[in-house]
Amino acid sequence: MIVGNDGGGTIFDGLEVAGTAASADLDRAFYTPQSVALAPLAAAYGWTHTLASTRAGLEQALAADVAGPQLIEVPLAR
Repeated sequence: MIVGNDGGGTIFDGLEVAGTAASADLDRAFYTPQSVALAPLAAAYGWTHTLASTRAGLEQALAADVAGPQLIEVPLAR
């Protein structure tokens, strides 16, 4: 599983309101920060966790030989 982690909310950037509302209002209503630690969550389910902070890191994670489920976390800028 690949998780793009932007800290929460950017999925709403495509809404019409994102182009018209004040930034402070969008931050308050749509960009609710989340701070889920994905590595311990993956470990709790017995999954391998890989943090891929660069394109090369992502390519390496995708090519790695992994036995069982894997969560690849890709940090994204908001």
